[in-house]
Amino acid sequence: AIDLDPADEIWTDRPPLPCHKVMIHDQKYVGETPDVRLSRLREAIAPKGDVLYLDSKLESIMWLLSIRGADIECNPVAYAHLAVDMGEAHLFIQEGELTEEVRDHLAKYSVTIHPYDALDSFLTGYAFKGNALCDPECVSDHFMGLIGRCAQAAGYAAETIASPLIEFKSIKNEVELANIRECYRRDSAMVCRFI
Repeated sequence: AIDLDPADEIWTDRPPLPCHKVMIHDQKYVGETPDVRLSRLREAIAPKGDVLYLDSKLESIMWLLSIRGADIECNPVAYAHLAVDMGEAHLFIQEGELTEEVRDHLAKYSVTIHPYDALDSFLTGYAFKGNALCDPECVSDHFMGLIGRCAQAAGYAAETIASPLIEFKSIKNEVELANIRECYRRDSAMVCRFI
């Protein structure tokens, strides 16, 4: 793996990452709290042992923690990474994204906040007690390689799995279904007015 971004050499006026305030997604739209969703994730990965699960798929992280962002136009996501083991959850996000309300929300569910660019140092310093789990569709090649090398140095391996979060998100609970139906009703009424 190459630990270098060739664009850095030629893109000298590269703008910083977009950074917008994150908001809490109201529970009346969610139907499950982040601690319930974190428990479901841990149950899904528990058969693999005392593992570290890594995910960088933005919509999965937002869904899991009941937060929303505005870093990508027309998508309610913030740039972030997530690492979860059997006892802890770690969110890597730009400091400027976080309000005190969001910090309190994450603390309530025992999510430790790290700077967005601290994932490399976190993985190299992590005390692996088992394998690392990643979905290659949800983690960059850089982090797939790094977590594999770090796990191997500790006597473990990196395993590729399908992200449990993608499956969880696809199966809507009753609150989510009710809100989707209401959204369709409102949209249909607006279409009728337009016609």
